[in-house]
Formats: sequence, C-alpha cells, structure tokens
Amino acid sequence: MTRKARILRVVLGALALSFAATSLIAFLSPDSLLGPVGISLDGPDALAEIRAAYGGFFLTTAALCAAGAAHNSMRGVALGYLTLLLAGFVAGRSLSWWLDGAATRPTSVTNYRLETIALLFMLALVWWHRKPDVPRVPSPGPGGVHGSQ
Repeated sequence: MTRKARILRVVLGALALSFAATSLIAFLSPDSLLGPVGISLDGPDALAEIRAAYGGFFLTTAALCAAGAAHNSMRGVALGYLTLLLAGFVAGRSLSWWLDGAATRPTSVTNYRLETIALLFMLALVWWHRKPDVPRVPSPGPGGVHGSQ
C-alpha cells in the first residue's frame, strides 16, 4: 500500500467515526445537537425530521467514508461526495449570510469556518487522490548515476 493510500484511509476512517458520532447524537439526543445554534425541537414531528436528516444522512455518510477507507475503488467516490457535501453546507450558510445576515451564535460561526476550511482540505485531497503516483527514483550514489567511478 502506498503512503498516499494509507493517509487517505486514515482521513476517511477518521471522518467515518466523526460522522457516525454526529449521527449517534442526532438519534439519541437531537436537542443537544441543535440547541447550541438556537433551534428548539417541539414535538415528535420535529424530532423525527432531525433524526432522519442528521441521524440517517450522517450515518449513511459515515458508511460511505468507511467504504472509502476500506476499499481503494470507493476512495474517489467518498472524497468526491464529501467535497460536494461540504460545498453544499458552505453554499447554504453563505446564502443565508447574504439573505439573512451574519450568524451570531458562536457555534454557527465556528461551523461555517470549519466547513469552509474542510471544503478546501477536501478539494486538496481530491486533487491529490487524482494525481498519479510517480515512483520514486533512487538518487545516484556517490560514484555518479549508476554508482560507477
């Protein structure tokens, strides 16, 4: 396994754990997930929507990240999907900022900043993943190109 493959496996594995944790919080305690951004969930309909949207969607995203970590053939799909997901989050928050004004809650501001940084990171990972591996050529020894005098 190449160094690039190992790094991408670790990154996707960590993201799988992160999305799975967020999903678990959404399933078990949706109020604790959305309370810090000022969203209160009133009644079973609101709770079901959050469990479906955050819990189910993030669990599916965790599964895709895990598949990308485990299988080289899924790596590009997982990276591309995550890039699109983050682009959607950043676009939605940017549109809301433009239409409604800047977010004021610290959690909302932090989310926007982190998602923007993560989007740039994912774009770099997609580029790196698509870049062909170039085998390293050993440097010439002290005697010249082939070690001869």
